[in-house]
Amino acid sequence: MKPRDSELMQAADREHRDLTVPAGDAQAKVDAIAELGELVRGHVELSADAVPDAKFAAMWKRIDEQTAAPVVESRGLLARVTAWFDRYRSHIITGAVSAGAVAAIAIMVRPSSPGDSSGGALGNSINAQPVQFRPAEVESLDTPGGTGTVFHLTDADGRSTTVIWVAPEDSVEGL
Repeated sequence: MKPRDSELMQAADREHRDLTVPAGDAQAKVDAIAELGELVRGHVELSADAVPDAKFAAMWKRIDEQTAAPVVESRGLLARVTAWFDRYRSHIITGAVSAGAVAAIAIMVRPSSPGDSSGGALGNSINAQPVQFRPAEVESLDTPGGTGTVFHLTDADGRSTTVIWVAPEDSVEGL
């Protein structure tokens, strides 16, 4: 099987040690890639040698100054509080935005008035009544191997009861 060009480049960089490069066109590509790499490395080394050492020293000094830890002086309370806010500004802003989003969602889904259970702007609040006072919401029933019937009965006091009747398919009607 002929190796792909990406595998030949890995072989030239000695990253793919398991690949045996066949002689011919593939070997010529590997040799050309290796020669090109040597030319680039040599050019970079010559360019680095051409830069005066004083310029490198000044560059490293500047990097050290910029990355050095700041000297902390004793400051007043207001300066320390301001410095703390500067360091943790993104955390504070993220927390405030998150709290605002949660408050907006809570306002949208709350009921319009204390006795209203129709919901707020979205109209889908949760019915928090005890189970015994909530009407049953079963309208139909899937019963494999049988039939299901749902009855909603209301007594004289206005309380409703739901009866679910399940019968197997093989039962005889009228019994």
